[in-house]
Amino acid sequence: MRRVVSGESIDRETNLSIALRNCNLNVVNASGVTIHVLEPHDLTYLDGRSVMIVVAHADDAALFCGGTIAAMSRAGARMTLVRVTNDDTDSVGLSPTETVDRNARELALAASILGIGTICDFGYPSDQMSDVPEVELRERLIRVMREIKPFAVLTFDPHGGGGEDNQDHLRVAQAMDEAFWTSMFDKHHPEHFDVGLAPHGVVERWYFARPPSQVSHIVDTSQVLDAKCDAAAQHTTMLGNLVEQLHLMAKTEGRELPRLADIGEDLPNFIRSLVRAGAEATGAKYEVPAAEEFRRVRYSGFEDVVNYLEQHYLNQKGDG
Repeated sequence: MRRVVSGESIDRETNLSIALRNCNLNVVNASGVTIHVLEPHDLTYLDGRSVMIVVAHADDAALFCGGTIAAMSRAGARMTLVRVTNDDTDSVGLSPTETVDRNARELALAASILGIGTICDFGYPSDQMSDVPEVELRERLIRVMREIKPFAVLTFDPHGGGGEDNQDHLRVAQAMDEAFWTSMFDKHHPEHFDVGLAPHGVVERWYFARPPSQVSHIVDTSQVLDAKCDAAAQHTTMLGNLVEQLHLMAKTEGRELPRLADIGEDLPNFIRSLVRAGAEATGAKYEVPAAEEFRRVRYSGFEDVVNYLEQHYLNQKGDG
């Protein structure tokens, strides 16, 4: 991995179309692809702007992009989280009602740690999103986008690395990817306009995935790693269920792994250490202490056209 210093740090007063192409540090991977490294101070252009996080489950935000969320919040962004399911099945030994309640409480605690100001729950049953019509889910996402008018959205990548096996994640990714476009069309859901809403265009899409593909940007999360770990550690109900799943798979192979009851009250510390190790391993790939990976897209991939219109059409109009 080759490190390349490029440009200046992003300043709120700097022209965004120029500043966002000139991060402090770039790295060039083995394939010769330049990956932009963003540090927390590079996110100050989000100060006062609305940022939306769209996930399927309560623990997704902390695990996939908790450090970036914390960094954006500390930079002054107004953070709204959309959770699509109610996570009613993700527990061990609890009723569905108890599971929904616990996961909602743990999400509220995690959101507070990360600086998320608003949580919007759609409440669909967990592990059944493949049965939900994509257009139905898309309409609900469009409505929220038109209500809060996000500058940026963090969500699952519909074109991830091919290892995603969670159908809830895939359905959310597909619906959100279409919502980016259709939220701008006045022919899609004109009933929204009857309550004062209007078409809205998102500038930045921050895609995450497991595993990621086509990484374009990483965020150095070393300064907010404690917040990410602490937020993840709130999700003891869901991640306790993960411990049970790992135990069952290992049992099939004849291996011994601890069960949830064996870990007991040490579960939050186990989660913190696991999340920290993952963030540090990602950072090591880019020679930073800890990181999260994204495929970031601006202006739906038409930023060159935006720049051309801005530089040529408006300049010519001004000269006239």
